[in-house]
Amino acid sequence: MSLATALERLATYRTNNTRASQDTFEHGCRILKAGPTKLGDDGWAFLEQLALAAIDVGRLDIADECLRQLAEKFPKSPRVDVLTGIRMEASVPPATVLQYYDGLLDADPANAAVWKRRISVLRRLGKIEAAVEELSRFLDTFYTDVEGWLELADIYTSCNQYTHALQSLSHALILAPQNPFTALQFAETAYTAGDLALALKMFLVVVDMGERDVPLDEAPTGIHIRAWLGVKLCARQLVAPTSSSARSASGTAIPPTKKVKLLEELATERVLAAYQGEKETGLGYVSAWIMRNPLNRLSGLVSQLGKAKPAKAALAVPAEDALALVQFLTTSKEKYLRDIHSTPPKGNEWTVVMGNEAGAHQDMIDLDSIASSIAYAWFQSEVHKKPTIPLLQLERDDLDLRAENTYALSVAGITEPKEQLLFLTDLAPFSLTTPATPFPSHAFALVDHNSLGAAYTFNNPTATVTAILDHHADEGQHPAASPRTITPAGSCTSHVAALFSEIPTPVATLLLTGILIDTNGLKAGGKALPVDHLAAGFLAPRSTLASLLPDTLLTALHADPAADQEDLRSTSAIKDLTSKLRELKGGVGHLSARDLLRRDYKEYVLEVPGAGPVRAGLASVPLRLRGWKLPEAAGPWMTEREIHVLGVLTSFKAGKKGKGKHRREMAWVVLDTGKKGDSEGAQGIDVKKLAKKLWKGLEASNDLKVKLKKKKYDMEKGGKLPDGARSRTYNQGNVDANRKVTAPLMKNILEALETEENPAKAVPVPAETTPAEATLAEATAV
Repeated sequence: MSLATALERLATYRTNNTRASQDTFEHGCRILKAGPTKLGDDGWAFLEQLALAAIDVGRLDIADECLRQLAEKFPKSPRVDVLTGIRMEASVPPATVLQYYDGLLDADPANAAVWKRRISVLRRLGKIEAAVEELSRFLDTFYTDVEGWLELADIYTSCNQYTHALQSLSHALILAPQNPFTALQFAETAYTAGDLALALKMFLVVVDMGERDVPLDEAPTGIHIRAWLGVKLCARQLVAPTSSSARSASGTAIPPTKKVKLLEELATERVLAAYQGEKETGLGYVSAWIMRNPLNRLSGLVSQLGKAKPAKAALAVPAEDALALVQFLTTSKEKYLRDIHSTPPKGNEWTVVMGNEAGAHQDMIDLDSIASSIAYAWFQSEVHKKPTIPLLQLERDDLDLRAENTYALSVAGITEPKEQLLFLTDLAPFSLTTPATPFPSHAFALVDHNSLGAAYTFNNPTATVTAILDHHADEGQHPAASPRTITPAGSCTSHVAALFSEIPTPVATLLLTGILIDTNGLKAGGKALPVDHLAAGFLAPRSTLASLLPDTLLTALHADPAADQEDLRSTSAIKDLTSKLRELKGGVGHLSARDLLRRDYKEYVLEVPGAGPVRAGLASVPLRLRGWKLPEAAGPWMTEREIHVLGVLTSFKAGKKGKGKHRREMAWVVLDTGKKGDSEGAQGIDVKKLAKKLWKGLEASNDLKVKLKKKKYDMEKGGKLPDGARSRTYNQGNVDANRKVTAPLMKNILEALETEENPAKAVPVPAETTPAEATLAEATAV
């Protein structure tokens, strides 16, 4: 085999994610001798592939050579670190490997690959409880990792914990509803657990996935043969006279006996059809198994079915529905951007739907606004045939700051929201904060707020609000809007849902997530109002959760969405989804260092004697200082925001599992970025003098009770801060002092007059401020 052929084969293995270790190793050694570094960027991917194959076949010398070259090219690469760990697993005691992985996780707690390898080592050691606990923590942080849920289900299955396995598989189905293999695994696990009704339902789901449009005279193939065998097994036991399978732990309704018999006959026909092309011995074996039950006679029962399909089981987001929503969003965005840049512009042919706008570097746009704008745009475009597009009033990169938003979008099938949705970034040079260019359209629909922002009316005299759907206080604007629904509700998505008589599954799911997160899962006595319960009752049986709800409840909700409100909110499907959304809302494991700084961030302009206006920013971060690369991110962030003082205020629970005492830390950086408030032509600041004044004030404060970290976390070492920057880090003794205490304290320290006889001292600020005192920090906020 030529070198080119070997390279092509290995590239095919990588593309198809095929391991083929022996073949990869044999061909890879030839390429290694020829010099993989001459292959360009593909050479490094090849070295990684060969290293894994060499470990698989026991040639650790070749693996070491590959690792050596990779480490030289990519020093401190997390990917190489993981590969090194896999190499260690082949020859080093597991305890040593675990220590190695622990070290990597201490440096980067969000390294998912390292975390997963650590879990695999724990399982291989037989430490099942530790592996389950670690994997559960991993999935709390990386909920959308389908492989993680499948691994957890496999662990539970190996321990005969089938109920927990089914719960894990339910999460995998929510995340990957179109994967027939996951549905089949769910069905087989339910069968093993003895829940035959649920197993029958899910086997039929697998059949429906692959044979929805396949004629009955065409034989099944692949996993669908296995699914039909599952249908056969379930039906056989459900109709057996002595069967004790008439109980379903999940509450899944059992079809009438007559229908079960018809399903068994149909399953018999489909399985036999699948083996018609086999040798006589194979067909005979299958036929003997099939005919073991006297009910199996291919008689008039099958003919009664004619060309009918098996009864459809509820399924999360059918592929065509998810595709339809994605195509609508993608196509609308492409057409709108093309129209507003055409000559002459055609932006006025469109209606733009907008939710609440994000606050400047504060709370980002919420799920309520996103779901409402997407759903209303779909309704107007698909039902009323009016060109309508949803606009998210935030920059594209800011979407990642709220994990619950991206998760809800992915469940609804919107897996690439940054490409599929329209953001303010796409409309530059239009800007909300400094309007200089008119908005390219004049017709607007407002959801989750009821007053059009000034930026949209700037040099846009014909700007008109055509519709409003909101649950906040009525500001009395835009009386001609139709509809103009501004009434109380726990979530604006409930008002949008009320417009639909029929609704696609992904749209229903998206609206339902908005209701659940705003009403805490329709909690009794909470924010949920009758309009929210009615909307949830309408959406749930049409959403991705339908396959996880009891059949009796589905039937009741289809008949009357207002029925069985208590039963709906008490289902595990509703509780689990609500819990996950709320967890993700407070999660930060997916954020970069820059995102952590801007996630909860406020700015101030301070009048510093002798220095003039000084810009300062305070970022609250729910993580300890170590481990998320603050020194690398601080300088670029200060330059981007043109601030001179950056304070990072951390708040976290001590201990590896976050179950220890509440702790706080502080990191401060002073830097001359060349920006002096709003003044023009101002000279730079004296960084050393300003830093000294700030350090003195902080260290003298009885409200903070800080202690210098000294060598434990010195940000100035290593050259990661810009030249000329000064920094200090502290442990904060008073854990009750949050930003509402620190902001006015910083203001008092830096704005205080200072003489040689009277050096600056911190002005005391009570740890528990009054409402008036608490707003002092906001008074100077940019």
